[in-house]
Amino acid sequence: MNADELEVDARERLDRWIHESQQLLGGAIPGIMEDRQRQQGRVEAAERTYDHLRVEADDLRRELRGLDSEVRTLKGELVEMSRAAAVLADHLHQALVPLTTINQKVPPREAPPPPPVEMEPAPAPAPVPAVSRSLAKTVALVAAGAIGALVLALAAVLVVPMRQAPPKPAPPPELERGAPSEPAPARAPSGPASAVPRKPAPKPAALPKPALPKPPVSPESVVPIAHNEIRNFRAVNVSGQELRITVDYAYAGDYGASEIFMHAVALERDEWTSRVPGTGFPYASIEVGGGTVTIDISRQPDTPPATSTVVKVCMVSIKKRAAFMCQTFAYTKTWES
Repeated sequence: MNADELEVDARERLDRWIHESQQLLGGAIPGIMEDRQRQQGRVEAAERTYDHLRVEADDLRRELRGLDSEVRTLKGELVEMSRAAAVLADHLHQALVPLTTINQKVPPREAPPPPPVEMEPAPAPAPVPAVSRSLAKTVALVAAGAIGALVLALAAVLVVPMRQAPPKPAPPPELERGAPSEPAPARAPSGPASAVPRKPAPKPAALPKPALPKPPVSPESVVPIAHNEIRNFRAVNVSGQELRITVDYAYAGDYGASEIFMHAVALERDEWTSRVPGTGFPYASIEVGGGTVTIDISRQPDTPPATSTVVKVCMVSIKKRAAFMCQTFAYTKTWES
């Protein structure tokens, strides 16, 4: 083969290699790009799942600490109840000891002796049985009650006509029934009470009830919130490693009343994949209605400098695993290393 034929053959092989390389790269590069995008989507989904799991783990830790505190409180109350029961049992025992001693010392009541059979001109009166201490105390209490009733009745007779007020009620029936042991004090209240006029006094006119002040009513409780909203974005550049944002929100409650959080993230551009390296997804809990939340976005040390241009704020439901409301706010910040 001469030089011309070799040159033609080499040129044909070179053209064939270029054509095959173009076909190979044209088929391989789109597959590589699709695989890269798919892997990037998996990484973002894993990061979101990690953030949600971290929120749930923090909530479970707080709940566990609360339960531990309640257990300790209940244990303390149980110990106090045991001590109180022991003290009460000791007091009851000490109170029963004197009663048992008194019961042993008081002799039983003896029946009166039978009357004599022989008729005597002047028979001696039958002996009076001994009165127990409890009966004596009862008689003394009844007498004191009768005297108090007499004093009250006299005061009612003297004071009621002057003040033109309805008469005081008669003494309680228990005092009147206990009066047979002392007849004179028991009959005394009936005399003055009869002098009290029985005509009922006119009832005083009812005073109008004062109007109670009505508690203030918040606008959220009067007008229901029709839709979710994130507004009034405020940002404070705390340092080169921290950004503090504050937003007002309105939550209608369409995703439940519990486990609803407000997340914030600093982005280099308006894409989820452009999160500032070293920052996370900090959050704050929100409630149904309107309110204000403050979230601090911090950056890990020893990370390269970066610049964020937007801040994305989202309402997230942990139960439904959904970011159902997001709002993007323009704010430029330079993050230092």
